[in-house]
Amino acid sequence: YSQPRCGGSCYHYTVSKPVTVSVIIPAYNEEQCLPACLDALAAQTVKPFEVIVVDNASTDKTAEVAARYPFVTVLREPERGRVFARNAGFRHASGTILGRLDADAIVPEGWVEWISAFYKSSEGTVALTGGAHFYNMRPSGLISWAYNWLVFRFNTILTGAPTLWGSNMALPRTLWESVEKNVCLDNALHEDLDLTFHVRRTGGRIQYDKSSRVRVEM
Repeated sequence: YSQPRCGGSCYHYTVSKPVTVSVIIPAYNEEQCLPACLDALAAQTVKPFEVIVVDNASTDKTAEVAARYPFVTVLREPERGRVFARNAGFRHASGTILGRLDADAIVPEGWVEWISAFYKSSEGTVALTGGAHFYNMRPSGLISWAYNWLVFRFNTILTGAPTLWGSNMALPRTLWESVEKNVCLDNALHEDLDLTFHVRRTGGRIQYDKSSRVRVEM
């Protein structure tokens, strides 16, 4: 990696090659939604390096459903809260890039390929996020457009950068390691928004790519 260029106050390094993408999915009582999410990952044009489902003290068969997929590693995080499940998955992951999904997300078949291609030429200070398509809402196109504009475009105007969205995002593992000790453990706060703030405080930036949209329920 390259040496810091800002007096040690931020991180500037290039992601090591080859790019390996770990996919982390926090899950609480998601036995109904999880199969569609994992089926979509099984159909990827570029296979993920690993897929980690973090069972966050579910009371249904979430862990059993995840274990049916041979490419899935099931972790158990007993402390309830998405931030704790996310952190457990991120810390366990061994890929150079951490992809993040929610359990109801259905990714396009080129999702891992999209992440891999981006990080083959990107610095390790950049977190990547894509948009949403809310398939259970009507009119789905209009509602999805409004959400994407508000979360990504309007926030860029308001704060100077888009926010990370937990159902469709990725960041270098080294970037996560630079902020993990400082992220908030408050379940009242959106953990992806909190991660956005901490990435930016390290001197990192966030890239929004509207070409990648993940199907989710609103």
